[in-house]
Amino acid sequence: MKYFKHIAGLIVAGILMVSCQKDLSEENGNLPGGGTTNGGTGSGGTGSIFSKCKDCIYIPLCDGSVYKYADTSAGLTPGSTTVASVNYTIHFNKDSTINGVIYQKLTAESNNSAFYNCTAGATTVIAYNAVSNNGNTLSYAKTTLLKANEVVGGSWTDQIINPQGLTVTYVYSIVSKGTARTVNNVAYPDVIHVHSQSTFDFPGFGTIPSGQAEYYFAKGVGQIESILTDDFTGTQILHRTLVSAVIP
Repeated sequence: MKYFKHIAGLIVAGILMVSCQKDLSEENGNLPGGGTTNGGTGSGGTGSIFSKCKDCIYIPLCDGSVYKYADTSAGLTPGSTTVASVNYTIHFNKDSTINGVIYQKLTAESNNSAFYNCTAGATTVIAYNAVSNNGNTLSYAKTTLLKANEVVGGSWTDQIINPQGLTVTYVYSIVSKGTARTVNNVAYPDVIHVHSQSTFDFPGFGTIPSGQAEYYFAKGVGQIESILTDDFTGTQILHRTLVSAVIP
């Protein structure tokens, strides 16, 4: 069941935690089944709306932003952990229209990329050929990372079909808004806390809990902390904390 406990973090964290292989081909400038793509380079390219990236105040993924994280994850030996540094420099490639909605194609290190849209405080990410930690590939994944305008207690749901053909459901809820949180000795005064519960439908067994996650988004910064837990073992499988962020 390793696939399920890793895919939750992969999908929910979006561009800052997604691990993608090459995108689906964009023949003749079009995404497969997606519609047209618009030109333009940099954060203020002709016709681009990406120059307004800071309008998405809780996930301001701007061109040239640099995020440095520290990851503590469960090791192969029970009870052991591993610590690693993960750095991302976000690059804006172009605007792309997918099913009538304009997304910004963003690329991070190793050419990992995803398509990002933030409208009315709702941040949605689409990834193609996303790969989980144990090597499973998901050809298409779409998730709403955050609905910043939801009230405390408000919730939303996403579903994906995994490579085994099973339906995986993610239910997100707003735990708190406008609270203070300190991460790596940095105090963030305005933070939204999101809880995620993932389940999957297994034929003959019904709906089975898979994993839980806690996500913290700071105003003007983005994701400052995430904690992923495996429901099968109760083990914390990943704790990611922001070390520093530079947002142009």
